[in-house]
Amino acid sequence: MDLLGLIQILLVGLGSAAAILTLWTYRQVRRPKRWTYATAVARNEPGDPSELDAPRQFVTWSFRDPASRAALPVWDIAGDAPDGPVAILTPGWSESSVSALSRVGAIAPMCSRVVVWDPPGEGEAAGSCSMGAREPVALAALVERIVADAPEARIAHFGWSMGAGISIAAAAGARASQHTLCVIAEAPFRSPFTPVKNVAIQWGLPHWPNVPVAVGLLGLRLGQGARWRNYDRAAWARRLSCPLLVMHGDADDICPHADGADIANAARRGLLLTIAGAGHANIWTEPAFAKQATAAVRDFLRASALQSSKVVVAQG
Repeated sequence: MDLLGLIQILLVGLGSAAAILTLWTYRQVRRPKRWTYATAVARNEPGDPSELDAPRQFVTWSFRDPASRAALPVWDIAGDAPDGPVAILTPGWSESSVSALSRVGAIAPMCSRVVVWDPPGEGEAAGSCSMGAREPVALAALVERIVADAPEARIAHFGWSMGAGISIAAAAGARASQHTLCVIAEAPFRSPFTPVKNVAIQWGLPHWPNVPVAVGLLGLRLGQGARWRNYDRAAWARRLSCPLLVMHGDADDICPHADGADIANAARRGLLLTIAGAGHANIWTEPAFAKQATAAVRDFLRASALQSSKVVVAQG
């Protein structure tokens, strides 16, 4: 075999390997590992609100995703403040209602209800993940369902990672903004390329060219374009009329702290809480970080409710 033939074989092999890795990356983004009740049992963690250290009463129901038509499951958890807002908790990529349980204790004392849902392709929900491209439409539909049953309800959105961006985009949309009290965004990112690349690095996998190609192809399929031109969460934050709290660890190696700062600074009423030493997934598992986050969430909800009541009085 001559040298040219060997080079051709090597190039074909490299191309095939790159194509396979790209397809695998695409599938991982669309169908992440699910965090379910069985996951919680395996970790010896609570699997539903009744299993928390301070058990919570809850009911289950579902609503229809306008995009996929899939039924998305909901936990409707009783809060401690009858006159408080309805909190909607939106999980991140490869998370679910089960992973939301660590945050319920921080927010439930301030709210009348805590509604936790599984976006498409997450937890127990059917469908495929779209990295936050289509999920804001589903979240807006959930808000409409809640408000249809309780027209005076005020919504406090609380999302983390991908769910943070979903919460921001849904709250900024015309369908949901009039009912929104505030948004809490934990560890958000601006572009979907960023967390996919950093997760690949964390897993010890290549991130070029598979990540830009896979995420670009997904953007084309979802109508976002290969560069996800309409996605930037800082741009969505600029549209918010309500207060925004961004909580971000400065040791986050998945979603950079700089992204959270940009998003907070873009909002007209944005506030940034930097949690020194916190990473992407340990704010609610490390007691010192959880204490800071809990205090910030409760102070922010109090301030948002007070400001909202002043606006209502002024308008009246």
